[in-house]
Amino acid sequence: MKNKNNYFLLFRACKRHSRFRKAALALVLCLLSGCLAGQRAVPSSSASPASAQVPASLKTAKAQVAAFYESGQFTRQAEAVATQAREWISQALAQPSERKAAVVFGLDDTLLSNYARLKSLDFARPDVLAGSLNLPKALLSSPLPATPAMQDLFAYARDHGAVVFIVADRPESERQEVVENLYKAGYAGWAGLLLLPPGEERAPLSEVKAKLRAFIEERGLRIVANVGCKDEDLAGGHAERTFRLPNPLY
Repeated sequence: MKNKNNYFLLFRACKRHSRFRKAALALVLCLLSGCLAGQRAVPSSSASPASAQVPASLKTAKAQVAAFYESGQFTRQAEAVATQAREWISQALAQPSERKAAVVFGLDDTLLSNYARLKSLDFARPDVLAGSLNLPKALLSSPLPATPAMQDLFAYARDHGAVVFIVADRPESERQEVVENLYKAGYAGWAGLLLLPPGEERAPLSEVKAKLRAFIEERGLRIVANVGCKDEDLAGGHAERTFRLPNPLY
């Protein structure tokens, strides 16, 4: 407003002299339009750019995860990964090599699905809840179902001559439970089930699993494919190719 008043006074001063009227009018209109345009360009101080960075609410995120699984989107993506892995394994097995080909699978949410169990717990981790809530024993010990598309990929690798290993981030104390669950879910014929070595349960999982794959290679095998669903399943090398399943659970 102060600038507008200054322009008006300038116009009145020039108006007294007719020879300057037209020029003064043009000058004031030009300056005034520039002032107003500048005011419109100033963003509102109430705008909050950070609001666009706020993640979805926990309730919304849970609903999105449920929709991802129950709409069939997870199954379609898992099948696409399995198809890519099967094509690569087929090519790798056809390549002549002095070392026999091996394929490594992860366990939780790779071969076995935790989705139904986690949804029943409102997506809370059962291993965290077990220490604070009186959860039904049947819920924690009930077998997990096979992950879509993984049974066929597992069977393909095994039946076409690959040596199949399972590398899991479960403690050695759960071996019997894991073996029984794998059989009930339709898996059989693996060459080795490698669990967390005693004393390394708290070590970084990516390092432990890389060491376990290195152990497989030291037996004269070459790991042509490593199939998992988490960074720690696939990091650290010791595989010609990695294949990652979608996993929004954790």
